[in-house]
Amino acid sequence: FVRAVRIVAGATVPICLIIGGLAVPAVTAIYGARWAPAAAALGGLCVLAANRILLTLAADYLVTLGRTRAVMFAQIPWLICLAITLIVVAPKHGIRGVGLAQAAVVLAIVGPLYLLLLRNTGVQPRAVLRALLPAVLWGVLAAIAARLVSSAIDQPLLACAVGATAGLLVVLLRRLPALAQGLIRDRKSVV
Repeated sequence: FVRAVRIVAGATVPICLIIGGLAVPAVTAIYGARWAPAAAALGGLCVLAANRILLTLAADYLVTLGRTRAVMFAQIPWLICLAITLIVVAPKHGIRGVGLAQAAVVLAIVGPLYLLLLRNTGVQPRAVLRALLPAVLWGVLAAIAARLVSSAIDQPLLACAVGATAGLLVVLLRRLPALAQGLIRDRKSVV
């Protein structure tokens, strides 16, 4: 399971965070400048999306082990905490608060709950967190790069394209040592 987390997180977390970094130009390019304020929610929703993917992986794993009841009951605290958080946050902080509330509940309540459920099957939470760490760190760096590059471009669609490219290049930097080793190994096998 931990290996699957590393692979899935390595592919999805950076992409979700890059989208969050490109929130303003993406919303503006798709819906127009009038809807740009809606981008305030996208950062939190992108964190939610990355976590939802990983939680679905965990839920599927738990279901294959016959822990369907645990997966079903894990939805209850999620729903209750999210409802309470949204009732408290939305009036004060608007759409940005709604996005951040989604991220906060999934990170503070649901993620730890699923780690507990996984621990009950023998999966060590520390191993899962260690598997997630590189994807999260590189994803944050990629999102920062995407945001910085896109903010220098006035045309929203072009800002998205160039910003996404910058973010993906940062993610590829992580793979450079492995790619270089592979090229060296392939070259030696030819000689």
